[in-house]
Amino acid sequence: MHAILPKVCGYLGIILVSYALKRKGIVNQQAYSIFSSLMLKLTLPCAIIINMNNQQIAFSLLFIILLGLSYNAVSLMIGYWSGKKNQQSLMQMINVSGYNIGCFAMPFVSGFFDATGFIVTSLFDIGNSIMCLGVNYGIASAIKDKHQHFDFQSMFIKVFHSIPVWTYFIMLILSFMSIKLPSFFPPFLETIGNANPFIAMAVIGFSLQITFKKEYLVDIFKIVSLRLFISICLAIFTYLLPIDNSLKRPLIILCFSPIGAAAVVFTELLGLDYEKAACINSIYVIISIIMMCLCISFI
Repeated sequence: MHAILPKVCGYLGIILVSYALKRKGIVNQQAYSIFSSLMLKLTLPCAIIINMNNQQIAFSLLFIILLGLSYNAVSLMIGYWSGKKNQQSLMQMINVSGYNIGCFAMPFVSGFFDATGFIVTSLFDIGNSIMCLGVNYGIASAIKDKHQHFDFQSMFIKVFHSIPVWTYFIMLILSFMSIKLPSFFPPFLETIGNANPFIAMAVIGFSLQITFKKEYLVDIFKIVSLRLFISICLAIFTYLLPIDNSLKRPLIILCFSPIGAAAVVFTELLGLDYEKAACINSIYVIISIIMMCLCISFI
């Protein structure tokens, strides 16, 4: 535990300072948009390229993509069936599924694990991104309007509009073909990619929105508790999988990743209370930090 404390405290410090800057009005919505855009379009893709370059990914690891897909699917089903088959179920479906890998879990994993941990995280996030950037919302929309057909075209556009998703697929193909980037690219990309943990933690701090309204408390507690319960169950399932510990450890930590940032946007598109979703998302970030640190320390 003592070995990871300095790095964890550093991450927490960036989050808290960023949150304080927002609260004081020093950082506005425009700055948040710039930082998040930089992360998704520049620093995160560069971090992915650097960590996946020169890595030979075995076909046997592709099952991790299926885990990213199936863990989302399980969360969706539990969110729906544990509700009352109404708007509460839709709220739960969107806000107990999806993992914030690129903005949060990836900097954590890359900071505490070797290249294998990063590869595991990247493969998991391919399946996760397909679900949380389009499929989860498409399913919830179809359930809301039972006469609505699943919009594959809209889902496809949402998923593959993401630069990190394209980066994952391109680097995965290059890895299978044993193609490496020219030697003059990595130093330049590494300089940019090294900024990703700082920018990712800053974006989390800027996005925190914790507002306790009396009418929110019961629903917030229920959804946050349900998400944590699902994460614990999936972590136990992962622990029991007959796979190597070098794969198992990062996967367990990923189970406790924060709720995907797109959940707030999709909640609003479904006509539900996005302020409640933002509060749930922010509270679970704090829970994720605690749970991920515990996992890193003791697993």
